[in-house]
Order: sequence, then C-alpha cells, then structure tokens
Amino acid sequence: MTITTNPAKPTPAETRASPASTATTATDPVLEALFESFMQMTHDGLAHATALTAEARENLDDNVDITNQIFRLVHDIKGQGLTFGYPLLSRIGASLCDFIRYVTKPVSDEQLGVVSLHLEALSFVIKNDIKGEPGDSYQRLVSQLDHLVQKTETPS
Repeated sequence: MTITTNPAKPTPAETRASPASTATTATDPVLEALFESFMQMTHDGLAHATALTAEARENLDDNVDITNQIFRLVHDIKGQGLTFGYPLLSRIGASLCDFIRYVTKPVSDEQLGVVSLHLEALSFVIKNDIKGEPGDSYQRLVSQLDHLVQKTETPS
C-alpha cells in the first residue's frame, strides 16, 4: 500500500493558520504554553502509537488491547488538533479512530498497514506544520486514506 503525497512545498493557503489562533497564541503566554504542551503530547503520542503498531504486528493473534491503546493516543491528538489550528490532523485522526473502532479484532497485518499509513500522515502534518483548512493535495491524501479504510475494514 502506498499513499502518494505531493512532495512540493504546501501553498500558503494549505498551511495558513486561522488568524484568530495565530494572533492569540502569539500574544498569550498561557495559550503558547498549552500549544507547546500539545505539540509535545502529539510528538510523544505518535512515537508511542508507532511503537505500539510494531508490537501489535508481533502479536497478531492477541492485539486488541494494543490497538485500543493506539486508539486512545490518536483520539487525544484528534480532539486537540482543531483547537490548535490543525483540522487536517483532526480529520486524519478521526479516520484512524473510526477504522480502529469498527475493524474486526484482532487486527490483521494488512489492517495494521492502514494504521501505519495514518500515523505517517499524522506525522507528516505535524512535521510540515500544516495548519488551517487543507488544500486539494491534502484532500486527496484524506480521500486515499478513506479508500484504504473502506477496502480494508475486514480481513482478507
């Protein structure tokens, strides 16, 4: 499974934060501290979820608890993404949470591939600081993830 992304630098419209969130965090030390906490939680959560995905692959017969941990980590990231101006992070996180919630358990290796691709997409959003409403190239990414989710909801 491969998801194509546009390696070109995102357009300003694709990375622009909402004016309210930018102005507020730039001038409010409390919100700035909350933002820093969110970024740390997101980096740590994605790293932990990635490690858990590898662990789930090693335990294909009994990985329900592991995938539930991934769900909780991503659910927290998804929930806070909009608050800090990352709607794409929230959208991809929602897709992954829905996938984990409804997929047949235990999760197969193929299904864990879909989990990994979502985690990579979430990391891409943070690494490239993609704020604001996503542009067309990122909408295609979300569409590809949605297609994989639909295609992979039940084991082969």
